[in-house]
This record gives sequence, C-alpha cells and structure tokens, in this order.
Amino acid sequence: MSRAIMLWTGGKDSMLALTEARLQGVAVAALVTFTPPSPHFLVHPLPLIHAQADALALPLYRMTITAPYATSYERALAEL
Repeated sequence: MSRAIMLWTGGKDSMLALTEARLQGVAVAALVTFTPPSPHFLVHPLPLIHAQADALALPLYRMTITAPYATSYERALAEL
C-alpha cells in the first residue's frame, strides 16, 4: 500500500481527492495546508481546516510559504 501526505485546502476538491486516493489503496498519513505568514490569510479558513483534520483523524501540517514561492514550496515539500 502506498502512503501519502495530501494537500488540503478544506474544499470539496480536497475531499474528493482524499476519497479517490483511499479508493485506489493509498494510505493518507497526514494533510498539509500551505499558507503565507500573515495571520489574516482568508483563502483557507484555518479553524475549519483544523476541524476537518480532527474529524478525519488525520494530522494536519501547516507549512508557511514565502517569496520566492517555487523555492519555498520545494523546501516545504522536502521537509515533509
């Protein structure tokens, strides 16, 4: 069985991807949400995302992304 950490934004697309991964035999070990350093980030409702992760019984990692973004994403993914 494959293991993965899945990108989680809290929307229906994330839930569909999680469902499809599980149906294909992927063991999703954790969720990850990428955010900028600002505490006023409103695109992903962080309290809701934490509640979703709790309901799914999956750990949630919040990874801070800064400019230059490509390098920052690569660094965050390497950490995971």
